[in-house]
Amino acid sequence: MDTPNLMPNQFLPFNGDTNIEAEFLKLKEKFNIVQAVELGTCLGGTAVWLGKNFDRVTTIEINPSFAQIAQNKINENHLPNVSLFVGDTVTVLPSLTDITDRSLIFIDSHWQESCPMLQELYVIAKKGIKPVIAIHDFKVPNEPNLGFDEYKGQAFTFEWIKASLDAIYGEGGYDYHYNGDATSTEIKRGIIYIYPKVVPIEETVPVVSPDITPFAPARQDGKKENILSGTMDSTSFTNTVQREPAADIPNSLPASNEDGSVGILSEPMVEKISDFKDDNSAKTRIMTFGEKFIGAYNPSANPTIDRVTQICAELSDIVFDEFSNREVSNLDNIIKNHALGEILNAQMSVVKLLTFKY
Repeated sequence: MDTPNLMPNQFLPFNGDTNIEAEFLKLKEKFNIVQAVELGTCLGGTAVWLGKNFDRVTTIEINPSFAQIAQNKINENHLPNVSLFVGDTVTVLPSLTDITDRSLIFIDSHWQESCPMLQELYVIAKKGIKPVIAIHDFKVPNEPNLGFDEYKGQAFTFEWIKASLDAIYGEGGYDYHYNGDATSTEIKRGIIYIYPKVVPIEETVPVVSPDITPFAPARQDGKKENILSGTMDSTSFTNTVQREPAADIPNSLPASNEDGSVGILSEPMVEKISDFKDDNSAKTRIMTFGEKFIGAYNPSANPTIDRVTQICAELSDIVFDEFSNREVSNLDNIIKNHALGEILNAQMSVVKLLTFKY
């Protein structure tokens, strides 16, 4: 796959702005951040840095080609704590149940004519959480040398997002600051950091707060157990979501791919497998589209899960074959993508049910 030339320093974290790196680490320490959420993966440079500096990372990219390049970078750096989703941020974000007050959300999904920022902030408000938020390409007051983005003539300003922030934190319940020209390195792009207001300790009332981390206590072997998806040691994968925004989209489940490959591929794959053979044949064969789409690379220890995987692979092949043997319209493609997405969602929901640990 050819790598597109999108911008300078496109594979560096934050496009090479090391001041943002330093600020993220300060916020991580101050607010005890355990998870980073990146809205707009692009080619993966920032996701890789986040994976090396935060316990857990979730990153979302709408462009499948960019996401594949990013996933390759994540795999090359051996970062199983990074989960990459392919889809619209406003569609995927509601399904992420592990985002809490101890998350840092980096909003950078705006690109050209697409700007879901207000919708993303709305989703965060609906979750009822108060995370740390950073928005890239923001207009910094009295800093004319720092670049910023606009959407339909509206500059990215505090006044534009204030109502959204009030909905998240409550009016007056947050503080914020910007970067400056002197600390922006040569990148010269504005950014705003928003976070819950820190109340002086003498003004607080002691309360007993439950532990909101999604991780249970450490196991005897020292690994952390994820209540939703098992240990953090499994290989990261790419999950494709192509459907209308909804709150019931299933969460990411770690794949069992030992070779670091991803569950969804946008290009033909020539890899052979021997795990799905005819009962009376030891001949290795090429994977079908459905097996590649569902991610049937390795059998699990649970034969029921293998059966679910094979059923969903067969359903995917039926859809794929139906639309491959005739001329299709744009509407046909939408219906096909929706059907495949629903099959994938069904597979993940059933596997989650079979593997959920109470």
